Amino acid sequence: MAYAYPTEINMTENPSGLFAWLNDVTNYWFSNALLITIWMIVLFGYLAVNKDDFSGGFAVSSYVVFVLSLLGWIAGLVSGLAFAVAIGVSLVSTAWLLGQKRN
Repeated sequence: MAYAYPTEINMTENPSGLFAWLNDVTNYWFSNALLITIWMIVLFGYLAVNKDDFSGGFAVSSYVVFVLSLLGWIAGLVSGLAFAVAIGVSLVSTAWLLGQKRN
């Protein structure tokens, strides 16, 4: 299957045209990699500040990725599977965070 060149796409018409083209060429791997990268950056940033609260960092990074994947899913830049995974990880991180005993 031949893909369109980036010069054939009018990127001034839609600001997300480049991301849509990258997702088309990589079969949504670009958006998945971008979400995982953002999740890791937020998690490690949170852990740099709060070194002993991994569950909190896991939850915060999951919430950030959930919101970004929701916006990307609405715009058509994130696949339904990636959005479902973001919802699942957010629910698991919430259960983990609320299930902990705090002293």
